[in-house]
Amino acid sequence: MADLKSFIAFDTQPFAADGANRTLTIVNGWGLPVYIRKAELWMGMSMSGKGDFWALCARTSDGAKVCGTNWDHYAEPTGPHRLWYNFSPDSIALVVGDALILSYGALAQAGILAHIVVYVWWTGGP
Repeated sequence: MADLKSFIAFDTQPFAADGANRTLTIVNGWGLPVYIRKAELWMGMSMSGKGDFWALCARTSDGAKVCGTNWDHYAEPTGPHRLWYNFSPDSIALVVGDALILSYGALAQAGILAHIVVYVWWTGGP
């Protein structure tokens, strides 16, 4: 197997927990297919936040799930804040022009911020 590399696919930065469903997209414009071997989903919320919090990262061409969760954030401390997805020795191919989409949000809570980061580990061959 080729050398494993990683990058941050998505970083929402802190966003208002307002009930809105948001999306971010990243297109493979790197000129070569990317074979996703692992993914990590990290979620954080303001200390006083209470409510449902969601994220789903998928390949746009067919909806194949890369990572996702629905988190009921109702007490402190909470967990897990970090979820790992390991596909190796298999992979999820992201060909040139295909994309990943992150759909995410948090139920409305005045003054509360949420934050999501998706990391991807990949190789250049299957």
